[in-house]
Amino acid sequence: MRVLAIDPEPQLGRLLTQCQTVTGPLEVVQVDSLAQGRSQLAQGRFDVVALEPHLPDGSGLALVQELRQRHRQTRTLVVSGQPNLEQAIDAIRAGVSDFLVKPLGVAQLAQSLRRALDQQAQDRRRAQRVRRLRRACQKLDQARLDISRQVDILCNDLVTAYQELACQVQQVASASEYGAIIRNELDLEMLLRKSLEYLVDKAGPTNAAIFLPSSLDEFSLGGYVNYNCSNDAADILLEHLGDVVAPRVAQTDGLVRLHDQQSLRDWLGDDDQAACLAECDVTAFACRHQKEALAVVILFRDQTQPFDESLLETCASIAPMLGQALARLIRIHHRHLGDLDWGSVEDESDGGSF
Repeated sequence: MRVLAIDPEPQLGRLLTQCQTVTGPLEVVQVDSLAQGRSQLAQGRFDVVALEPHLPDGSGLALVQELRQRHRQTRTLVVSGQPNLEQAIDAIRAGVSDFLVKPLGVAQLAQSLRRALDQQAQDRRRAQRVRRLRRACQKLDQARLDISRQVDILCNDLVTAYQELACQVQQVASASEYGAIIRNELDLEMLLRKSLEYLVDKAGPTNAAIFLPSSLDEFSLGGYVNYNCSNDAADILLEHLGDVVAPRVAQTDGLVRLHDQQSLRDWLGDDDQAACLAECDVTAFACRHQKEALAVVILFRDQTQPFDESLLETCASIAPMLGQALARLIRIHHRHLGDLDWGSVEDESDGGSF
C-alpha cells in the first residue's frame, strides 16, 4: 500500500511508517506542501493520503475535494494540529475517511489507516461487482438481441409458411371447384367452353384461347374468348398464336409468364413474332397427360391490367386436371381400338393426331 503524507512536520510520516507492524508493508512518501502533494499524485497512485488541513500554500480540504472527484479510490485522513468543529464538519462534507487530532499515537493512526484501507478494499470489490454486472448485462442484452432476431426469423418463417399454406389451400379449393365443373363432362366442346368460362371468371376481363394439337408440331384453335380484339385482328392473332406461340408453350414446362415486349422478344426470339402481342401481359400453360401436351391455354390482355399471382396458382392447379379430362375423352373416342396406345392413334376423319 502506498501512503502520501502532506505535512510540514515530519512526525506524521514517521508515525505512518511505524504503522506497518499493524497494517502490513507500507510505502510512505512525505511532502510538506500542497503543491508537492499534487505533484506526487500526478506521478502515481496512492491508496491513502494523510494531510494537515493547514498547509503553507493552501487548505488541505481543497485537495480532499479534488481527490474525491479525480481519484475516487484514494482514501483521505485529516490530521489536524488545531482542530475545531467547523473544520471537522467541512472535512466530513469533503468526504474524508477519518478526522484525527494531534498529537497521535501509532495505535490510533494504524487503526484509522486500517479502516481506510478496508474501505478502499470494499470499494474495489464493489467496483469489480459493478463491472461484472455490467458485463453480464451486456451479455444479457446481446442474448436478448439474438433471441429477438431469432424470433423475427421464426415469425417470418411462420408468415411464409402460412402464406404457402394459404396458397396450397387456395389451389386445393380451385382444383376442387374446377373438378366439380368438368367431372362428368364428356363433350369436348363443352369441356373447353367450361374451362374458358372458369378461367375468365378467375382472371376477370381477358382474351383467352385454348389450342389443341392437330399434328406433331401444329395446333388448331379449340375455343376462344374475345375481350377487346376486332374480328379481323382476332383472326390474324389466333392464327399466329396457334402457329408460333402454342408450339413453344407445349415445349415449356410450367407456366409461361410474359410481362412486356422485351420478355416476349426474348422468349420468342424474333421481333416480328413478338409484335402480335405487343403491350400485352401474357400467361400461358400446357395441359399434359403422361408428359404429352393435349392442350395449350393462352390468356392475354393489356399490360396496364396485369394478371395477379392468384391466377397463376389457379392455372397451375387446373392444368393437369384439364389434361386428364382431355385424356379421358380421347380414351372414350378411341375405346373401339382396345389396348392400342391412344396417344399415337390418328383421327380417322382427317388423318391427324387427336
